[in-house]
Amino acid sequence: MVPIRRASLLAAIAIIIVLGPDKPANAQVPENRLLIASQMDFGSNRGYYLDFENSQPGTAPCPLGTLKLILGAADGTRWRFIATTPNWQVGLPYHVIATLTPSQSALTLNGALVGTSSGSYKLYSAPIQFNHVPSWANAPATYMVKLTRVTVTSSLNGHTNHIAATLVDKNMLPGLLVFNPQVGSDQHWQPIPGGKIIIDATFTIAPSVDFKAISPLIDKFGQNVYATWPGKVKTTAQLIASQKYEQSELARMPLVPHRDKFGGTTDLGWHETPTGYFRTLEHDGRWWLMTPLGNPCYYVGVCSAPQLWFDSTPVAGRRWMFQNLPTESSKFAPAWSGARVGDSGSAYNFNIANMIRKYGSSWQEKANKQAVRRLLHWGFCGEGKWSTEVPGVPFFPVLSYSGVPILVRHPDVWNPAVRTALVANLRAQITPLLRDPDVVGWSIGNEFDEIFTTQEITQILAEPSSTPARSALVSWALTHIYHGDLKEMANAWGAAQGSAEIPSTPLPSASDVERMRRYCASYYYKVLYNTVKSIDPNHLYFGFWLSVGWWQNSSDWSLIAPWCDVIGYDFYNQHFANAQFADLIKKSNKPILCGEFSFPPTWPNRGYGRYPYNSLNQNDAGRLYTRYIQEACASPYSVGDLWFEYRDEPITGRGGTPDTTITIGEHFAFGVVDVTDRPKWGLVTRMRAANGKTARWHSKARQLTSTR
Repeated sequence: MVPIRRASLLAAIAIIIVLGPDKPANAQVPENRLLIASQMDFGSNRGYYLDFENSQPGTAPCPLGTLKLILGAADGTRWRFIATTPNWQVGLPYHVIATLTPSQSALTLNGALVGTSSGSYKLYSAPIQFNHVPSWANAPATYMVKLTRVTVTSSLNGHTNHIAATLVDKNMLPGLLVFNPQVGSDQHWQPIPGGKIIIDATFTIAPSVDFKAISPLIDKFGQNVYATWPGKVKTTAQLIASQKYEQSELARMPLVPHRDKFGGTTDLGWHETPTGYFRTLEHDGRWWLMTPLGNPCYYVGVCSAPQLWFDSTPVAGRRWMFQNLPTESSKFAPAWSGARVGDSGSAYNFNIANMIRKYGSSWQEKANKQAVRRLLHWGFCGEGKWSTEVPGVPFFPVLSYSGVPILVRHPDVWNPAVRTALVANLRAQITPLLRDPDVVGWSIGNEFDEIFTTQEITQILAEPSSTPARSALVSWALTHIYHGDLKEMANAWGAAQGSAEIPSTPLPSASDVERMRRYCASYYYKVLYNTVKSIDPNHLYFGFWLSVGWWQNSSDWSLIAPWCDVIGYDFYNQHFANAQFADLIKKSNKPILCGEFSFPPTWPNRGYGRYPYNSLNQNDAGRLYTRYIQEACASPYSVGDLWFEYRDEPITGRGGTPDTTITIGEHFAFGVVDVTDRPKWGLVTRMRAANGKTARWHSKARQLTSTR
């Protein structure tokens, strides 16, 4: 799992301005945003939104004086904006009306016209988002905007569509609001094409909550102090007693019948010769994962199982937030990590502490065994990415090139010395598991980190001319773009007219950079694939878990496709595939496996963050899981899906870097078990029902590969 995949919008600085897209990872100034209503795809210049935006250099909270109210509308080619920064007053009621028509947009605040913008809009087909703070734009502020009503109306020729936002309980305690002050909602609704759209909202502005005045916020079990719900753990005895209930529930959930120990199905009426390793096979127009025993398998697994080490939350600089943290000299010493601050480490892991309470001194062994038992009784074939190796359980080890010299973002594989180091590094990781049948397949790196960006290409070109990667790019461009004409290439890249010397810092066109980027990425992925296969020809290779939509552009899918046995990807979305992704899958004509997807409950009454693709509660998460898996099984190309993840993330965010903010990094309820190691029964019972049917659902996919 990596940061949220969302394109940023640069802050507006005038009444009517044009903005460009940016990535959160590149943001230099912390941002604070609240989407009042949004139905858009910023990158494709479609849709509209009304929001609040603010930013503040450094670590100081964003002040009310720089808070902007912005209306954005896109016509398929570009965005247009209307913005205002009035003299906001705490406690006063505000009424904003945003109007979009095929000819112009207008913004009104408390009856006064803020501005207009000529131009049309192009609709984007997606659920409408209300009252949402993007995870990358939740910088602290000195104020809190409280929406009291939001409606959106679409009308044309006497026909009207209307939707009202479902807003957070206005009586929610401050101790819950500080973690997720705006609990938004995604609602299915579409405006009438070509009609008038009116966003009508009322709101007030209140001072931000004084965190320290209401501390502590987190109890000794890692739960929000102010949260209340049936079954919330209040004592260690209650935590221990939960084991008895779980054992009885698992006893009522027999293992999925007709499965081999690797998750393969034995009663589909066909079988292949065992190879001792996982492989793929196209059978009757469908791709299948074949187990080492030769049985067809539609693989379902859980990431980070039973991993305990990822979810430490920083304590240094914000110890006041936590209630009754034990010292490092106590029996909870394994829960502490990081540099020592006083008598304890700088980060604390509530999951580990609760394992110690629940299982005693042999907590890790018992927790691992219980995790395996759970997964099997819940119908999963085994583990997913980021998981702890457990003998006898299939898993997906992710390789790294840590320690190999990096040029900009990746190893320079054109450099013989770097390539030698890369091969040695990968061999050292692969060799211990070379003959292990539980390894489903290898991958290297993860998501956006493995994408070659246009910025990376320009940075490589700015390296000294002796740099192997730079030389390779220049040579390739000379041959494939300029057909050997060095003078033409030099002039196009910024050299003096008539010169045949490439500038030390060349300025190629965007088209040239993109073509070199694709060459660079393709060559790099080829090197990794061939390296892994030369070390281990038996196991599968999944690439780097390309994150669909979080890339330079969609060509990245086709760049990785030739250089993996199964295209491993991550796709957080309400459905298995959108139209663009479905087209990419069809064109690649290869087996695919989803390495991460999830629908974490928003759980505003518990203090968790709101992930863009979320569920209302654990029962709803189970419903969405079932739909996603059914849609995936219907694809002849899909061979499996991995849920992210086994445990909930800490409410205060995971990571090891000291900070003073309320949440650091990810703080979502992704898990199939909560922070007190108790299963989410509403979720896992529905998962189990779906997991037992995957092979049959997949076998009934009707579209034949040969006809595509």
